[in-house]
Amino acid sequence: DGISANSYLKISNSVSETIDITTNNGAPNTITEYSSDNANGKAIRVSGITLVDEDGNETDQLSKCENNYYLLIEGGTFIINSNDDAITSKGNLVITGGDFEISTGDDGIHAEYNTVIDAAEIYINKCYEGIEGASVWHGAAITEITSVDDGINAANADLTNWSYSIYIECGKLTINAQGDGIDSNGTVEIAAGDVIVYGPTNGGNASLDADRGIKVTGGILVALGAAGMIETPSTNSTQCCVSYTLTSSTKDSIKIFNANNELLLEIESPKTYQSIIVSMPDFEKGETYTFEVGGLKTSVTLSTTSVLTKMGSSQGSMPPGGSGGKPGRPR
Repeated sequence: DGISANSYLKISNSVSETIDITTNNGAPNTITEYSSDNANGKAIRVSGITLVDEDGNETDQLSKCENNYYLLIEGGTFIINSNDDAITSKGNLVITGGDFEISTGDDGIHAEYNTVIDAAEIYINKCYEGIEGASVWHGAAITEITSVDDGINAANADLTNWSYSIYIECGKLTINAQGDGIDSNGTVEIAAGDVIVYGPTNGGNASLDADRGIKVTGGILVALGAAGMIETPSTNSTQCCVSYTLTSSTKDSIKIFNANNELLLEIESPKTYQSIIVSMPDFEKGETYTFEVGGLKTSVTLSTTSVLTKMGSSQGSMPPGGSGGKPGRPR
C-alpha cells in the first residue's frame, strides 16, 4: 500500500503539491473480475484496524465500521497507478478538492458506506469499477471514468437495511463503461449538472440500472448503450425524457433540434450504441423535437400526459426500476 491509516486520514495539500503513488507494479494491462479480486497494493487506504470480539477473536462487523473509518481529501495533485483500489475506505470517504489521475487494477474510489465527491477534478483512466459506495453523492466536480465493469455503483452486499443511493447534485460526469454505466441497488437521482454515459455494447448490461428507479429533476442526461436491458428514468421524474431505440447499433453522431431547428445538443459517441436516453431542461411536454442520427432525421412530439416519451423499437426494454442489480464486492 502507498499510504495506509488505521482509522482516520486527512490530506489537505494544495494542487501545487503532488503525491505520486505506484503500488505492486501498477494496474495490469488487462483487467478482469478475477484479476481485480486478486489484486494487492492499494494507493491510499483507511482500513487498518482489525476488530475483535469480547473473546479476542477477529471479527468484521460492518455495523461498527461506518464511523470508525474516515478518509478525507481536501486538496492536492494525485498521480496514482495502483494494482488494487486507488482510494479506499472501510467506512466513509469524502473528497472536497484536488486533481486526480488514476489508473488501477480494481476500484478507482471505493467506500463501504458513504462516498462523497465535490469540487475536484477526477480522471479515472483505467479501472475495474470507477466509483463505489453504499451511497454515492456527486457535487461540483469534473469526473471522467473509463471502466471495465460499472462506472458508478451503489452497493454493498454485507449491509442490511441500507438505502442504497446515487445522488448527482451537480457537476460534470462522463462515464465510458463496459458494464453498467450508473448502477444502484437502490435509487438514482439526478438534480443538475451534465451526465453523459457511454454504456455497454453488450445486451447483458445497461447504461442506467437502478433497483428502485431513476429520478431526473434537472440537468442534462445522455445515456447511450445496448438495447438488451434498457432502463429509463421513472415517471416520478419532473423533467421530460426521451427514450429512442434504434433498429440496429451505430456509432453515428447524434444531434437534437427544437421545432425552430435550433441545435440543442450534439453528441459524438466513442463506441456503438442502440439505445438513446436523453433528458434536458429544454424538453417540454407537447413540443416537437428532431433527433438526427447519422444524417437520418426522426421527429418526436413529447407526451402531454407523461414525462417519459418512447420511440423507435422497444426490443429488449425493461420497465423503469425493474432491474435486478448485482451486489457489490466489498473488501
